[in-house]
Amino acid sequence: MRPLGLRGRLVATLTAVVALAVVVVGVTSVFLVDRSLRSRLAEEVIATTEFNLTVLLPAAGIGDPADPQALEAAGVIDRFLRRGTAGAWVEFEDGSRVSGGLAPVQTSPELAEIARRGEIAYEFVDAGGDQVVVSAARLPPSGPLFYFVTPAQVLADTTRQLIAVVSLAGAAAVVVGAAAGAAAARRILRPVAAARDAAGRMASGDLGVRLPAERDDELGRLSASFNHMAESLQATIEELDAARARERRFVADVSHELRTPLTGLVNEAQMLSRRLQTGNEVTDDVRTLASLLDSDVARLRHLVEDLLEISRLDSDGEPSRPTPTDVKALVSALIAERHPEATFESDISAPVTVDGRALERIVANLLDNARLHAPGAETTVTARLDGGWLEIAVADRGPGVPAEALETIFERFTTVDEARSAGTGLGLAIVRQHATRLGGHVEAFNRGGGGLAVVARIPVAELLHDGEGAEKSVSQGGGVPSTEEMR
Repeated sequence: MRPLGLRGRLVATLTAVVALAVVVVGVTSVFLVDRSLRSRLAEEVIATTEFNLTVLLPAAGIGDPADPQALEAAGVIDRFLRRGTAGAWVEFEDGSRVSGGLAPVQTSPELAEIARRGEIAYEFVDAGGDQVVVSAARLPPSGPLFYFVTPAQVLADTTRQLIAVVSLAGAAAVVVGAAAGAAAARRILRPVAAARDAAGRMASGDLGVRLPAERDDELGRLSASFNHMAESLQATIEELDAARARERRFVADVSHELRTPLTGLVNEAQMLSRRLQTGNEVTDDVRTLASLLDSDVARLRHLVEDLLEISRLDSDGEPSRPTPTDVKALVSALIAERHPEATFESDISAPVTVDGRALERIVANLLDNARLHAPGAETTVTARLDGGWLEIAVADRGPGVPAEALETIFERFTTVDEARSAGTGLGLAIVRQHATRLGGHVEAFNRGGGGLAVVARIPVAELLHDGEGAEKSVSQGGGVPSTEEMR
């Protein structure tokens, strides 16, 4: 179940407060009104009982109220009924009873006990589904107990109607309170919603977003704090962007400035190496030093070229240019140049519309990585189309990479084996940057049985089929191993 948000909790709290207040007020009102009605009816019952015993009974000329025949002969019960009493009965000491009107109802022993003490007692009793009030009294100092029944159903009906009215009014109050709470919550949380939207815009890159801070309360201070944070963050990011731009310019300038003398150094080292190899008076140590010099200068040249390419990619100055590319011919040429020992498998027989230069840099760096870090090991290159993606995989049977380093190998200047001097540590970083710029991604994983596989997936702009057979090979894969099969 999804938890309530701040607005939902606020509305729920206000609604609960209103509901609680309605319940308390409603219950209290019903209780007080019912108590007042009962008290008023009880006063009337007591007055009627006292009148019956002190006025009507003596007026009947009864000499001895304890004589049942005398009471019946005088018609005392009928006199009580004509005065508005719904029912009456007289209980004598021997257990006999004289009654009229409503049938006698069951009362509590406490009622008779109070009446025997010479007081007028009453209680509310349920008589066959209707509520009545039974009062009891006796003429002092002794004599039979006189019981009088007064209907109280009107009071019960009034109480039920009051409960219904209070319930409807309470429900309406809760609905109105919920609506008012929602409106109040919307108004109260409007600055919070504005802060949320501003934070979203800031996360999207709009560092100039600010909140109005005209309120002089907690939310106003929140807006002021947000604006201060936004200004500080904007200034920090601008400083970082400026520093990054300076760093890129520095790398680009240094790489560019190094390129010319490095070209001369490469040529001079090659010339020196050739002359030393053909000279008769040159010792083996000198030839070894010349070979090392040639190798180091070549490595330095590759490093400068990689730094220049990284600089171009960082500056976003090289837009993607998809063109119809013969992937099979391109990859075959790169294998012949970079890693002739590698085997190539592909079923792509039609041109594919991709950025040819970016694809060339991706494949070249993958081949260099396999050649330098898995020398002499079996290396397989595959190219296949999977839906709208071109998948290039270079898999070797070398030592592989520790599992914790599978992601870090795509970071710049990262080398798994520090003892090795081959490579610049930028090849796989260039691969990932090119793939990301084209909307693709790169994955590396260790193969079962040993070795590393690096797979680059690049979205294809368009497939140019050269016939029915080519279309079939593109859609079905033609037996080229998939990423899962290479694992």
